[in-house]
Amino acid sequence: MHTTQKEILFREISAFLDKHQIQSLLDIGAGDGSVALKISEKVSDYLAIEKRPSNVALLKDLGLKVKNATFPFPLQQTFDLVLSSHSVPEEKSLYPTFLPAAWKAVKPGGFLIIITFKGGSSETVKIKNTWLKKPQDLHDEELFTEMMGILKNFGEINIRRFESTFESESLAETTEFVSLSFDEENNDKRKQFLKKILQEKYFKDGAYHLPAEHVMVTVAKQN
Repeated sequence: MHTTQKEILFREISAFLDKHQIQSLLDIGAGDGSVALKISEKVSDYLAIEKRPSNVALLKDLGLKVKNATFPFPLQQTFDLVLSSHSVPEEKSLYPTFLPAAWKAVKPGGFLIIITFKGGSSETVKIKNTWLKKPQDLHDEELFTEMMGILKNFGEINIRRFESTFESESLAETTEFVSLSFDEENNDKRKQFLKKILQEKYFKDGAYHLPAEHVMVTVAKQN
């Protein structure tokens, strides 16, 4: 995969770590470790939470402290920074448990950061909204509004937007990437839809290109 996305995510997170002298970090949904490893090297206390066994194995191979679990679950400590980068659940019903649990894990004087495509103009959002045609389906902008309604109860919110581009020569890899914006259901009909629209609209010069706008929401916890 040729992508600037992970490098840009690390750049933004790294700048925040440096600015606020973050020493302990809880990384919810740490992924395959390509960003997590570099983040962990900038703090003295790092814990990854990852529910996919394949990613857990990769994180452990990198020597990272990782908990194989679905968040939330009871934690014995709090952190200077709790980070959820593209790992907030897609189901609205989980927000009232996920977000307060993430906030609870923040130390006084610390921060909660949510990085999401919701509330942005990413191509993945456009693809998802094309698929969601039933009236009962919630589009990303509605989920973003729901999320912000909960976060505003925690404290003052700061929003930063930045752009990146996902690039890959692999249709399977690109389909998997876009699928992360959907719920956990993994059906063949949706996969065929994604493959068709990706080949028709996003394949150029031998690779798939998906511009993305990330929305970085930060909430500070008072001492």
